[in-house]
Amino acid sequence: MSAEPARHGPDRRLLIALAVAVTILLALSLLSILGGDEEPVEQADPSPTGSRETPTDVAAEQPTESSAPTPAPTEEESPTEPTPVAQPGEDSVAAFAETHGPADHTVTGDVTGDGVDEVVLARVRDDTTQIIVGRWDGAVYRRILRDQGGSAEAVERCEIRDYNGVPGGEIVTEQTVGGQGRSISVWGRAAGQVERQTAQGGCWDGFHTYGVNGVSIDRGRISATCDASAFPGDVQTRDVYRWSSGRWRYARTVSNGV
Repeated sequence: MSAEPARHGPDRRLLIALAVAVTILLALSLLSILGGDEEPVEQADPSPTGSRETPTDVAAEQPTESSAPTPAPTEEESPTEPTPVAQPGEDSVAAFAETHGPADHTVTGDVTGDGVDEVVLARVRDDTTQIIVGRWDGAVYRRILRDQGGSAEAVERCEIRDYNGVPGGEIVTEQTVGGQGRSISVWGRAAGQVERQTAQGGCWDGFHTYGVNGVSIDRGRISATCDASAFPGDVQTRDVYRWSSGRWRYARTVSNGV
């Protein structure tokens, strides 16, 4: 029996295995090359400027003020104009005077400080000055005060004038008795009403009429005689009042107005 001849060169199975391995490697390489042409899947950009909408984009998408519909105003939002109030005229004053009888003086002016004139009638009734005050209610004058002043044979004047610096004027009547007697009576604003302006202290304490046979009133000051004198040359005393804290307050006594 002859011996098996010795093999020379690589084993056939080994060669086949190497060929298969090379083939697989070539196939994988080809797939890798072909797959590199595809675009990668877009990933979420973590940066602030990724795919988020910018303020400009948001503003562009939102309706502008001009394009947004304007809501109809509600009743509360609708502007309303105040109802105009009729102002008093000469006819209204005449009607008030006719209603409340004849007067020696009829004057108008803002007494209560509300910007609308009151009307004042002044006359002599039962040897005394009497005034009637009317306030405008938007349509007519209505009486708000009827009051007495000082003793009088005649009412020489009636005026509405600011004597104390408080909004609204004072009502001042000047009345006379005989040839020597002369006094004034004063009314004014108090809490939106018209009341007497009475003195505090001095010879006219508690009264709203000042003077016997001589008196003067100026801005913030009243100087009034305290007694009657038969002779003009006789020494007369006068009490001086100053307006302070809502009252005519006694300040001092002088002689012959000095």
